[in-house]
Amino acid sequence: MVLPVSILMGGALGEAARRVSRRLIANRIGQLMEPPSLNGQWGSLQWILAGALGCGAIAFWCADPAKGVETAMIFLVLVSISAVDDSIRKIPNELLLMLLILKLGAVAASGSLAPLLPALAGMVVGAVVFIIPSKLGIFIGWGDIKMAAAAGFCLGVVGVLQAVLVMGAIIALYSLYLIITKSGGMKTKVAIGPPLSLGMMVSLLLPLSIAV
Repeated sequence: MVLPVSILMGGALGEAARRVSRRLIANRIGQLMEPPSLNGQWGSLQWILAGALGCGAIAFWCADPAKGVETAMIFLVLVSISAVDDSIRKIPNELLLMLLILKLGAVAASGSLAPLLPALAGMVVGAVVFIIPSKLGIFIGWGDIKMAAAAGFCLGVVGVLQAVLVMGAIIALYSLYLIITKSGGMKTKVAIGPPLSLGMMVSLLLPLSIAV
């Protein structure tokens, strides 16, 4: 019974995430510049299907229902972050705050403050991993740094490092594609939100079992 409910709820929340993403973009640059994936003829259907399939897959994968709910909610927020960042190269603070709230909710539901320390350590590591390159002359926006910190809070030290490695691999492959197709190169600016979001999902669903 859990799987069908997860699919139905995922579809409904997917449409809600689309509406939130539209509003966040409209608040910053105007509704007329929304991409077709948010405002096109098939935009709503795409988000409903993404939410339904994503949440259904997470419910199937996660043995712990509570962990499944947390992961599904993070997934929906990450989809919204990816859509907004890919469209306007901005990561809304509202969505990053939602990630923090989801993690705090999971900590509260656990009945213990023990998970809070690893979360705070992960937040520091995530921020530092992104701040260091920015100090070396590599352009990294403050939104990217804040997202890395939020990722660390959600994933812990090992999880955020795993997510960053996955992100790096994705960006490297994308840069290689740009070079091969002669449509860009290593210096082409890339939205960090989508690859870091994918890295976070890999860390959540396939976490490395390394104690820190």
